[in-house]
Amino acid sequence: MTTPLSNQQKFAAISLNSTNDWEHNKANIKNIFIDAHSKNVNVIVLPEMFAFMGASAKETLEFAHNNHQNVLDFICGLAEQYKIWVFAGTIPWPIPNKKQCYARLWAINDSGETVGFYDKIHLFDVNVDKTVYRESETYHPGDKPTIINTPFGSVGLSVCYDIRFSNLYNYYQDHNVDILIIPAAFTTTTGQAHWHTLCKARAIESQCFLIAANQFGISAKQQSHFGHSLIINAWGKILAEDQCDNNGKSEYKAELISANYNREEQLKIRRQMPILEHKSRIIK
Repeated sequence: MTTPLSNQQKFAAISLNSTNDWEHNKANIKNIFIDAHSKNVNVIVLPEMFAFMGASAKETLEFAHNNHQNVLDFICGLAEQYKIWVFAGTIPWPIPNKKQCYARLWAINDSGETVGFYDKIHLFDVNVDKTVYRESETYHPGDKPTIINTPFGSVGLSVCYDIRFSNLYNYYQDHNVDILIIPAAFTTTTGQAHWHTLCKARAIESQCFLIAANQFGISAKQQSHFGHSLIINAWGKILAEDQCDNNGKSEYKAELISANYNREEQLKIRRQMPILEHKSRIIK
């Protein structure tokens, strides 16, 4: 059983400077839940690699095999304790008989029960600003979208690099999704260039409420992450944004931003500009 929610729910996006020390990250996350509970938050979105950001593929894979269930159990326990829905993205999730793992985003209700998951489809294998990124050394791609039905609306799941692939969000639009969840670890270079543009575009084109939770600061790999977690309404208005930068300045290495999801406002926007009704089925 989940707790009935009011017409407007408060969503929080969490910015973290996660390390390769699970106990350290765990303490930061616990503090965030205490803060969220004090602010009457109903739904928390954690960023990509919130539990562990390894210094190498080997370190991440070892963590996945030894700790994946412990991480999930810990987050489920917090969700139950504080009566908060959680979109926990991502936990490195081992795959039997494979050297890679999934980047798995879990949906957890406010009773601490898992209600679904999404495995990141698009992997960040790129060369940016003289830096080589090869997520496929660690992760295996997922192969399907995921929609979670909740008391506050239907939720479409995606992770970080997925945001560049509009066909995934077209799928969610075609299935009348209300809310888009995007945990991320955008780099500073790509974030400065594209983060706000992509997040606003996805919200506007789908007329969805969007919550994008991003990593910030310097990782164990000495990679710089952009921060600037965002909450955006269906009109593309930024309702909340953190001001974390790549220096990782924060008391707990974590920041919380929040905003209310107004379902009636969203429906009004969709009635006044019925994009899905007007959408052409000719173009493939």
